[in-house]
Amino acid sequence: MFYDLMITCSEGLELMLADELQSFGHEILFRQRHGVQSRATLETAYRTCLWSRLASRVLLPLYSSALTEPEALTPWIRSLNWKEHFQATATMAVRARVDPGVAWPEQLTALRVKDGYMDYWRDQCDSRPEVDPVNPDVLLYIHVGSRTIDVGLDLSGDSLHKRGLRTRSVSAPIKETLAAALLRQGGWPHPDLRQLIDPMCGSGTLLLEALMLLTDHAPGLQRGHWGFRAWSGHDESLWQTLTAEAEQRRRREPVADDPIILAGDASLYAIDMTRKNLIDAGYAPWVQLRHQSLAQLPESQEQGLIVCNPPYGERLSEPREAALLYQALGRLSRLRCPRHRLTVIAPDITWLDRMGMEPKQTQRVNNGDRVCYIRTLTAPPPSKTPPPVQPPLTSIHADASEMSPWQKQIGQAWQQHCLSGQSMGRIYDQQLTDYPLRIDRYGHHLCVIEMRPMPQPLFNSALAELRQLLGIKRQQIRLGRAGHTPEPDWQQYEDKGTSYLLDVSRSDDAGMQLPLQRLYTHLQDIAPRNCLHLFSHNSTLALQLLPGRTYTQQWEPRPGWPSWARQQWALNGYATDDMALEERPVAEWLTQLPRQDCILLTPPKSHYAEQKRQGFRWRDVQDTWIQSLSRHLSPGGELWMAIDEKSFQLSTTLQTELHMQEKDMLPESCSSQRGHLRFFMLSKN
Repeated sequence: MFYDLMITCSEGLELMLADELQSFGHEILFRQRHGVQSRATLETAYRTCLWSRLASRVLLPLYSSALTEPEALTPWIRSLNWKEHFQATATMAVRARVDPGVAWPEQLTALRVKDGYMDYWRDQCDSRPEVDPVNPDVLLYIHVGSRTIDVGLDLSGDSLHKRGLRTRSVSAPIKETLAAALLRQGGWPHPDLRQLIDPMCGSGTLLLEALMLLTDHAPGLQRGHWGFRAWSGHDESLWQTLTAEAEQRRRREPVADDPIILAGDASLYAIDMTRKNLIDAGYAPWVQLRHQSLAQLPESQEQGLIVCNPPYGERLSEPREAALLYQALGRLSRLRCPRHRLTVIAPDITWLDRMGMEPKQTQRVNNGDRVCYIRTLTAPPPSKTPPPVQPPLTSIHADASEMSPWQKQIGQAWQQHCLSGQSMGRIYDQQLTDYPLRIDRYGHHLCVIEMRPMPQPLFNSALAELRQLLGIKRQQIRLGRAGHTPEPDWQQYEDKGTSYLLDVSRSDDAGMQLPLQRLYTHLQDIAPRNCLHLFSHNSTLALQLLPGRTYTQQWEPRPGWPSWARQQWALNGYATDDMALEERPVAEWLTQLPRQDCILLTPPKSHYAEQKRQGFRWRDVQDTWIQSLSRHLSPGGELWMAIDEKSFQLSTTLQTELHMQEKDMLPESCSSQRGHLRFFMLSKN
């Protein structure tokens, strides 16, 4: 006997679902939004409930009508022959779905079906079935379309994405059916794929789906409740035969030629949830689980698949932060796993477009009420890697005998900078009186800041000589003026394996804190286990310390900087578990802080604007803070201060407790700040 069925799914999976249903033996009648109409035997319907990884529900239509008035629904339901399908003792519930554009309230529609069903049984046997909204024996559904109404039985009894394996969860997990779609699009499993990596595994949904596919584990095998058991057409013997077959097919032990499965997450809580889910499902031996961020994505030359559901929406506060995380995922994937495919889901297709990889297939799907895109990408071949847009800044393009004093000053500084091997740094800082300029290099760009007004002809001449000397194009130069606040000009640069998001329009600091870089290098050299940085700007120091596995506790009360910091973390694949950022008043959290190997204070100038912006003036609190911070210093630890004040000194009380040494930590290229920006190292007497 054949039945006409409606198999529902998330919007966007209809074609994928139709292919899967054909493999079970369905005759596909047609595809429609949110599902597939098919014809199948009872055995095939059971197999779909048991084995479908993409379907949401298996619906069996029982009655249809062309009703147009909602008020006529209850009498019609009451007139149907329900005794042919169910018994009065079976508990029940109703689900309603109304197509867009049809003016039938879903909740009221479900209530009218329930009332008509109850009235039928009261007419038949003077009793009414119990309503069980959680686990009903009979789950009726009604679908109200623009022309017809279908009423029938939900054979699945509950959404099929509920596999019964993932018993613990984190915020905003991906549905199992969408996880299966990602894996199917990525080609998993396949003999050529020798690795599977989920670098942001959450509670392990993708891992569990991948393992169920690898071990031929029927996704419905662990479910205890089904919607067909109270149906008169149910064949229990057939069902038991199919479940026994599924038990027989499932592989329960790993074998030597299984692909390697790696998973990580920056959240220790997520790792704990994943580990427990894997243990409960019996899959712990298959997975190498690590507490690490995306930045620690392992290197591999094997063919494989990277699959993940990066955090966005509920799990990342800013869309820009999420977009940068996707860029990090693309960059790290192509650099460290060039032979791996990458399959990923995102709510914004432009995030996928900027991942720097070649798209192979893109599918638009609905993840709940959010439109998302599943895309499979591969690393571009070396021959297709685009060359830099601008020529590199590497050499001097002028004869020394023909150079002006201005060019000689720049030329000497440029050669020293190139010898250092750095891609970012200060080249010139007002050394010549007639040229009150500050020139900073960031990758292929030069930022030229006019610190004091210059005559326009002289300024134009300086730019022309600069371009001639270094052989650069006009579009490689960014112009600015001290004290002016233009629109942000965000650019991304990489230095020593770390990516930076810099605003090259800023006249004071593009985000690298160049005057502090010698001190930052010293802190990298001593490699503290933990570090406390107060007034941490955009986390540049924390990013530079992370390769040495230093945990940096940061505090930044000034608006704008914390958001900038989080965007830089995302750009490098780091999360809040790698470095903490506090914005609350210091007194609320400092007492709970453990001892620190290194403490760094880089406060702003003590002027009225800063006091108004952050609610206090550094000069008024410095003694109290320094005294408190010194008590959190580990034995042998270092307490550093970078103070932009000529007259800074410790109070008489602190001088008896602490020994203070002024250190020359200002880079030679930042000469204009000598005498203003001072560096002190403090230790206990």
